[in-house]
Amino acid sequence: MNKQPEVTARTRKMFMDAFWKIFRNTPVEKIRIDALAKEAGYNRTTFYEYFEDIYDLLRQAEEELLSEYRDEMFSMFPEGMNSIGKTDIVKALVSLFDTFGDRILILTGKTGDSSFSSRLEKQAMPLMRGILGADAGEYTNYIVTFVYNAVTGVLRYWYENGRQIPEESILKLLYGMLSDGVLNTALKYVTV
Repeated sequence: MNKQPEVTARTRKMFMDAFWKIFRNTPVEKIRIDALAKEAGYNRTTFYEYFEDIYDLLRQAEEELLSEYRDEMFSMFPEGMNSIGKTDIVKALVSLFDTFGDRILILTGKTGDSSFSSRLEKQAMPLMRGILGADAGEYTNYIVTFVYNAVTGVLRYWYENGRQIPEESILKLLYGMLSDGVLNTALKYVTV
């Protein structure tokens, strides 16, 4: 069946959107193809024109997200990662979370795919290395992993709790923890 590219793209997007909506609350192994197809506005047969099974859809959704994430990350800094300042990196991470956070939280959350977090971390490593600005020898990967997990952990908490503090404040907090250290930053917020 030869379909027009616009129709194919739109149909595939409808399935992807329905998948994200259902996957938010349902583990992938419990997603039923007929329920997904109904949510997308199509029938089960149409689903199989685009995907082999639900795991193929998950794989494609993850690959699409990683590709979009990588493209966005590198478009933010066309001059290269070494020219990035700490403030820019934190802003970039918040911007990336604004764009992709909902899907990232789904994939790394309770219904998500446990292997996705490490794949996302590999995509973000060049950005994290920009925080260091220099090679730390054999400790580089440990430091980069710490920074990545700390920053994404804070952003995850911020998003999951409805972004209770303004973006400017989360930027200031993250930048403070990166530049002044966690304990020094915490002391600035402690009231006695």
